[in-house]
Amino acid sequence: MLYRLLCYKRRSELSLTDLSNRSTCLFNVYPLTLKLRAFTILTISCKPTGIFPILEVTTKKDEFDYYYEIKRKNQDITKFYCDLNTAKIDFNLYKIEDLHIWIKYFKQFLKRWKFTDITLPIQDIELSIEEDYIIKEAIYTSIDNHLKKFVDNEKTAIGIYDMLKTRYKYTYTPSVKNHMWKSILIDAFCSDINSLDNDLNSLVAIENYTLDNGKSPTVDNEFINRKIKKCLHNSLDGPVELLINADSLTVKNIDISPIKYIEYICNTIRCIRDRNDIYNIEIKLCNNCQSAFHSVRNCKFGSYLRQPETRSYDNRSKESGKTT
Repeated sequence: MLYRLLCYKRRSELSLTDLSNRSTCLFNVYPLTLKLRAFTILTISCKPTGIFPILEVTTKKDEFDYYYEIKRKNQDITKFYCDLNTAKIDFNLYKIEDLHIWIKYFKQFLKRWKFTDITLPIQDIELSIEEDYIIKEAIYTSIDNHLKKFVDNEKTAIGIYDMLKTRYKYTYTPSVKNHMWKSILIDAFCSDINSLDNDLNSLVAIENYTLDNGKSPTVDNEFINRKIKKCLHNSLDGPVELLINADSLTVKNIDISPIKYIEYICNTIRCIRDRNDIYNIEIKLCNNCQSAFHSVRNCKFGSYLRQPETRSYDNRSKESGKTT
């Protein structure tokens, strides 16, 4: 269903990775302040573009490992341990369609190292040269080669991020998004609740990150929840609202977050199963549209989902862009 960085070594110019892999005695010979060019920081190498400034970064060592002091624009200092497994974005972006998933892991990377979150809808975000350098390298090394050609001319981390977002918006046009919403029908006979949760949360993330007026989710609850509500069959819509009202005393489902609304939908289906002593559900696909979210008796699609222009779910990551 819906889914998912050569360095020319000289005594005065070494890659960060090369330094940290050498013995301690190296630092008795080579200076501690290194002049570094773009795309030499992480273990994956690529040909430097020459568009980035030379940086001076001081390496230090503590009880954990070698690290680099990165000064942010607000003068805060963060220690960046470039050789740790966590010194990277934990999701490789092979398809632009999965950008909403990649952004989730990108935000985790920024939070982990206390870097400025450039995905937030804040105007005039400023990064220090060092911080911009690290974030830029992390982005570049986490995207596939065919996507690099779209960002090679961008000089800043924010520029690279914005260009990826632009490509993403070209992929998920309003008509494509509308078709994706319309292709989902959910009733009480849904046999794959996990996929349902992933699909709906991914559609929410797609809507959030394809807005024209922001970099991060700014769409209100009502806009998204009305789209989710239209996916519900009448036989399920009522029980979902009853559960919402009983649990939160909320008059309308538009008053809750989309993520919470989706949780209520999944929990309602589970409650219906429990009341009918239905356990160990086998995933069953609708004979008409091959969806596991409804029964064939309620299917309204037929061959509609099999039209050539339909953007299929099957070639995307199975992970959602759900954030908590």
